[in-house]
Amino acid sequence: MINMDAIMAKFISDIASFTNTLTVIFSDHGHTMTPFSYTEEGRRELFDPMFFMIVPDGVKEKVGAVRMGALITNQKRLFMLYDVHKAFMSLNDPQKINSKDHKVTGIFSEIPANRTCADLYMLPLTRCKCEGFDEEIPVKDNADDHTWLAEFAVGYINDAIQKQYMSGNSGSPKKYGYGSCKRLVGK
Repeated sequence: MINMDAIMAKFISDIASFTNTLTVIFSDHGHTMTPFSYTEEGRRELFDPMFFMIVPDGVKEKVGAVRMGALITNQKRLFMLYDVHKAFMSLNDPQKINSKDHKVTGIFSEIPANRTCADLYMLPLTRCKCEGFDEEIPVKDNADDHTWLAEFAVGYINDAIQKQYMSGNSGSPKKYGYGSCKRLVGK
């Protein structure tokens, strides 16, 4: 498996240098029909897919302070991709461009704080985030589906200790750090 973090970071850094380019990066909803979707992490991925925008200064000036303020406010509001579509379509329509109605300009206008899934157009059989999302999913101590995370953390700590110990003064037989510590192991 390839770690895409460095590649994605370079892409974001490069694209941010275009002062007149609005960039939107988002993910889809993740797994919906697998056991993972019933875990806490799966629910977060399912109902809160990643979405962010890069708004350089050149775009910020063109969009204006009111729309930028709405974008900031709407970070904590319930919206859907159709609201993003309406926002972009309003930029090219002289009759809509200055509207302050979120039904016309989507995320470029403040979306009501009390908006719920009942206010959204959703296809039949679409699950609403509000229905049962706040129910706590119990996680047992030493749960098998979290063992990998514990093993990763322990391995990372062991590697850091070993690296610190081995980076001692090379001219001296004495090493620095916690080299005499016993390596942590999972059960």
